[in-house]
Amino acid sequence: MAEIADVEPTPALAAALIDEVRQRFDELPDETLRVTALLRMEGYANEEIAKALDCSARSVERKLELIRKAWTWGAKG
Repeated sequence: MAEIADVEPTPALAAALIDEVRQRFDELPDETLRVTALLRMEGYANEEIAKALDCSARSVERKLELIRKAWTWGAKG
């Protein structure tokens, strides 16, 4: 397993991953959801995201649910 984890992705795989991430972000209907998704992917906690967006942690939870739904639907469609 450690050997597999140390393998660098091929340039083609890296490009495909970048394209997929860009497409997923483009599927989000507004900038607030894109920022929320980006911050979460960077490892920020919901409370930290809420502070950055000047909203409640519950609002962040709702935004994350909308993101999950958009990305799940997008993966199926």
